Formats: sequence, C-alpha cells, structure tokens
Amino acid sequence: AEEKSKALSILNKLAAGGYDPKQLTGEEARIYHLFDNIDDPQKFANAADPERIRSQRGQKDKFLTAIPNSGKYLTEMEDILMSRGVPWEISRLAFVESMFNLQARSSVGASGLWQFMPYTGKLYMTVNAQIDERNDPIEATHGAAQLLKYNYEQLGNWALAINAYNSGLQTLANAKAATGTDDIGTIITSYNGGVYKFASRNFYPCFLAVLEISNNYKTYFGDLPRSPRMTYESVRVDSPIRLSELAMQTGVSVETLRELNPAFHSSYFQAAKPFPSGYSLKVPKDSSEKFAQAIQNIQNSKYESTTQVVSR
Repeated sequence: AEEKSKALSILNKLAAGGYDPKQLTGEEARIYHLFDNIDDPQKFANAADPERIRSQRGQKDKFLTAIPNSGKYLTEMEDILMSRGVPWEISRLAFVESMFNLQARSSVGASGLWQFMPYTGKLYMTVNAQIDERNDPIEATHGAAQLLKYNYEQLGNWALAINAYNSGLQTLANAKAATGTDDIGTIITSYNGGVYKFASRNFYPCFLAVLEISNNYKTYFGDLPRSPRMTYESVRVDSPIRLSELAMQTGVSVETLRELNPAFHSSYFQAAKPFPSGYSLKVPKDSSEKFAQAIQNIQNSKYESTTQVVSR
C-alpha cells in the first residue's frame, strides 16, 4: 500500500506539470522515463487512475524454497517434455503455477505442481476417488506436456501455447484472429477481449522472468542447496494391501511411500485403509524386487489364513 501511494503521488505530480524533468528525484525520473514512447499528453493523468495502479509482493522467499525443492523433479520433467516434443525450458512454467509446492490448491479447484483444473486433468490423467494424478509431479508433467503440445499444434508457436495454458486455447485463438498476428508482444499490448485481462497479459512475461531466474539462480540468490533427484521404481498391486504391512516387511517407511506417491488419497497411508488393487506403487530405486516379494508374501499369508478358516 505504501509503494502504491508513493507511485500515485509521483504520477499526480507529473500529471500536474510545472517542473523541470532534469530536477526530478531518482524515482520520479525513473517513472517519468517509463512513458518516453507515449505521445498522449494525458499519459500521466491516465496512469494516475487508482484503478490502474497495481502492486505485487516480492517472490524472493518463494524462490528460496522452490529452487531447492525443484531439484527432486526438474530433470525428469525436462526429459518428459522433450520426449513429447515440448522444449525443456517450459518445465519452468511450474514455478509460475505452483512454485514447486506439491500442496498448492487454488480456490477454484486447480491442484498440484501444474495447477490442473479437475475437468482438464481428467483429459490427460487419472482423477478419481482413489488417485488424483494432478498431485503427482511426474504424472502431471506428462499431462502438461500433452496439453502444451496440443496448444502449440493449434496456435503455431510456443509463446501462444504457454499463454493458452493460463487463458485457454480459444482465448488465444481469438486474440490471434482479432489482431491478425501470432506475435505474443503485439497480442499482449493490443488485445483485451474476453478473459484476456491483466493476469493473462502478464502470464507469458512471468514465464520469461522465472526462466531467467531459475536458470541463473546463483546470480540472484547465491549457491542454494538443491534436493537430489527423486529416483524410484514401480510395483503393481493386484489385490488390496495395507501399506503398514508392506512397510514392516520391506523396512521402508510409510512416510517414504507417501512422499513417492502423492497422487493417492492420504487415507491409504494410514493403518485403517488398504491400498487399492489395480494400481502401481512407486517404491525406492533398487527395491522393486523386494516389494514384489513382500506383496506376494502378504497375499499368500491371507490366502493361507482364508483356507484354514474354510477347512474348519
């Protein structure tokens, strides 16, 4: 609020006139020269409209958490995007969407690292009562890659495809048709139709900013420690099984399984509810054989117990 008031005061001074530009203070001069390429004599008065002055809190603290966290997933995310014909750089869009917070949930229902809405998520991954792959960084990246590639095929360039990730494909198609160009800069500055407002116009510039910061984070924040890449294998679960039993037989904690499998409902990582059949469970690297054997042992034990009861 203080910074907005300060900017408003400066704009009002510039709008009133009667000053020597050479005598402006540093901040006054900076704002004055932002308007050098605008010929409208009312430019400062128009800009001083309180409804047009916006502010945003700094993102430094979020980056200080996000960059270390991203180490777990970013390399695999890059590989997934490239395998589907999407530039690896677009993996940085996850900083814009969630700042690599796996618990990110929006007030309108978007969820996970890539902030998929439920309807869109169901087009590209499994979203049901047992599992919500929007919350799995790896599975959601497969979905995001497919959506981004489709946007690109329909719109013709990656800048528009990225902007459409936020505003929707039809919005960018309308913008392209209305402006007669696929140049993102022209669209940002001249198109104002439908839902393409302030947030939509700034989405692609935000992506460019996080791409620069994430790729050169040492310049901005110093040598931050990054989490090691998450490595895992998968085992198929063909009948319901309690993860507490599995953890006991394998020596791998339920919390480790929870971290590797964020798509599954939290109740499966509690003692009461068995993990559902028909799904694959991510397990630590080089442990899939041990888990497969443990699953078989538990299932055999249940079968033998049932057979004894029937025999009586």
